[in-house]
Amino acid sequence: MFAMARRRLLSRWLGDGMTGVIGASVLGWGLRKLRDGLRRDAEVLDVSKLVPGEQYTVVTRPAPTRRERKLERKSVRADRRAAKATAPTRRQRHSAAELRRAERRVRRVDPNSARGRRRNEQLALRRAAHESSLALTPKQQRLVARRDDALNALVAAREASLTRAKRKVPPPRRRTFR
Repeated sequence: MFAMARRRLLSRWLGDGMTGVIGASVLGWGLRKLRDGLRRDAEVLDVSKLVPGEQYTVVTRPAPTRRERKLERKSVRADRRAAKATAPTRRQRHSAAELRRAERRVRRVDPNSARGRRRNEQLALRRAAHESSLALTPKQQRLVARRDDALNALVAAREASLTRAKRKVPPPRRRTFR
């Protein structure tokens, strides 16, 4: 019935010839695209198989606020800077390679011999040099502290947003497979 009424209406508006057919198909296509754009399909979150007694809880969080997005950008920037500043330098890589070589030399000899004692002393010196090369500079410490502060602020903002949202909505639904 609805299809017949739609056909009559379109033939009155667009005519009966080829122009009417093309116009009707274009109009139908446009309406279909509009409907697809407005319709929200169900989103698949999980496809796990539950056994009797198991349960799962689905909790959604609200969209990030402007403050959260800003803190996210700040956190990513701080993380990038700290990662670049604390990345191993050529000196640190060289020191680590020397330490590995010294450990390999110590393993090859008897620890009670004169050569073994000398190589153990060299190994201790190499370890101390490597540890000092790994120590963070004041600038690196500042950048790491900024990264941690930015991440903590972001986590706090997300928690606050989630608690505000939890006050507004009922408790989450729980599904138990029986």
